[in-house]
Amino acid sequence: MIKIRHPNFPGDYPGIPGVLNAENPEWPTSAEKLANEDSVRDPKFHWAVYVAENTSSNETQIVGMASERHDPGAHREGKFMVNIRVHTEWQGRGVGSSL
Repeated sequence: MIKIRHPNFPGDYPGIPGVLNAENPEWPTSAEKLANEDSVRDPKFHWAVYVAENTSSNETQIVGMASERHDPGAHREGKFMVNIRVHTEWQGRGVGSSL
C-alpha cells in the first residue's frame, strides 16, 4: 500500500536521496545537501514536498517524492514548478499518478 504524506523533516531527509539517486544517478544528492538547500530557501516563495511511502511491509520506505514551488528566477504568482520522482523499482505501479 502506498501512502502520500508531507515529509517529517529532518527525519525523512535520509529516505529522499534514495529515490532521487536511483531515478537520476548522474546528479547524486544526499540528505545533508537537501537539508542545506532547504535551510537557504527563500521563504517568500511557495514550496511544498510530498512523499510516497510503501507501508505494505514491516519497514516503511520512501519510494517517491513530489515537490511544487514557485520558480525564484522567473516568479509569476499562481504559476508553479512541479517535480515528481519515483524510485526505478516502483515505476509503473501508480506511485507517480498518486503523487
